[in-house]
Amino acid sequence: IVYRSQNISIVSFKGCLHLTRRIKETKKENNFNMVKSSIAKYRTKCGTTPSDVAKQIVENGVSTLKSYDQLLESKYPYGPKEVSKLLTAEIIDPTSPNEILESLVTPTIDAISDCVSQISKLESFIGLSTPQMEDGNNFGVSVQLVVAKFLKESREKLEKQIDVTDYYTKRADAVDKLGLSKSTFAKTTTNTSSNSTGGKDGDEKKTNQSNVEESKTTGSSAKPDYFRLKAISAIDTAFYCAMRSTVVEMIDIYSCVIDNVEKNFERLSQPKGSGGGGTNMSMY
Repeated sequence: IVYRSQNISIVSFKGCLHLTRRIKETKKENNFNMVKSSIAKYRTKCGTTPSDVAKQIVENGVSTLKSYDQLLESKYPYGPKEVSKLLTAEIIDPTSPNEILESLVTPTIDAISDCVSQISKLESFIGLSTPQMEDGNNFGVSVQLVVAKFLKESREKLEKQIDVTDYYTKRADAVDKLGLSKSTFAKTTTNTSSNSTGGKDGDEKKTNQSNVEESKTTGSSAKPDYFRLKAISAIDTAFYCAMRSTVVEMIDIYSCVIDNVEKNFERLSQPKGSGGGGTNMSMY
């Protein structure tokens, strides 16, 4: 009887431990489900989930690549030698913008910005698909980490190409060194007023205004130095080639991004499998 009662007490003690542990786990699950539920409501309120956005980007990947290819063919049809001749001939007035380059800057920056935006959305999709931290079955998470790292590096590389201020700064300095004649105009207006009382003609108020205009020309009126003009042409050519290389690199990067996401979409969206683990905003 004593042995059986001891056995019962031991079983009861183990049962209490199990019950206590289960209560703690239930609280954790309830907290997690609460977070998951709030995120789900937010996604529903926004209309589309990050997964829906990612699917749309992947599905439209080929058409997007075609638009980038079209940009390359229409705006960058020339090689370095050909474009150098064209840009040199374009320098009629060095102080005026180069029309060939100006026509390609805006569409190129727009395309790069669009590509960066799409990669950022894919990064968000992976981040919001990261599961809750737990032991085991983490191969899908390692896939997420590898792809997310590649997306981040690709985005940062393209973001650096959006800034074109360096080109305009170099060109402005080169034009300034040509020593072209510059005309300046200055006009100075001086107003003088005086009041007098008790004079022969009574109170009197006088106002005088004088204008001084000055026109000044500085710099040389001689023909610009040949090598200075060649320097401007070289800056324009280098900028054209750099922008063309950026578009080529953007096409390669975007191709790899879409390919990686498409091949691993199931792992990226459900790293624990269809039945394992939920998704929330916790970092793995």
